[in-house]
Amino acid sequence: MIILNINNYFNVNNKIKNYISQPKSEDAILLAFKKQGKKMLKSFWFWLFIIFLAMQLFSLDVPSKLPINKAEEIQAPEEVMSLLKRSCYDCHSSEVKAPWYYNIAPVSWYTQLHVKNARNIVNFSKWESYSKEKQFKVLDKLPKSVVIRMPMLTYTYMHEETILTDKEKKLLSKWSRNLKEKIK
Repeated sequence: MIILNINNYFNVNNKIKNYISQPKSEDAILLAFKKQGKKMLKSFWFWLFIIFLAMQLFSLDVPSKLPINKAEEIQAPEEVMSLLKRSCYDCHSSEVKAPWYYNIAPVSWYTQLHVKNARNIVNFSKWESYSKEKQFKVLDKLPKSVVIRMPMLTYTYMHEETILTDKEKKLLSKWSRNLKEKIK
């Protein structure tokens, strides 16, 4: 009887060892998911890269440099011109300093669309070609734009040098009011 119990003990012990050493069904499923997940992740990055490459085929084609007629460029005091060139010309002129990301989609779409829209609002390189009415409208809105949103916050993250101080904003506002009075 004791021998039988000992045999029984060893059989049960072996069954426990086998059970512990074999992967449980939950472990097997988890292992399969891990393997499949790695394949899916590799596939995801591959397709993301293919999509990124395909995006490069589509461009807005907004040129960073346009022909400039110096006679059409805005005339302002040197201090004001330096502020305009530093903080405004990258979007509101025909002389955009195109950064490295200017031609890489999807960032290029965002950047070039902003430049296109900014040039439609005002292009300081073509200022003298505008009617007096358009110049007046731009100068009327300029102080508010400079105080509230210009240069754009998204632009100043990458170009901190374009941020205007309060003193510079006041200078631009005063200059635009004075020029607006001359146009009247």
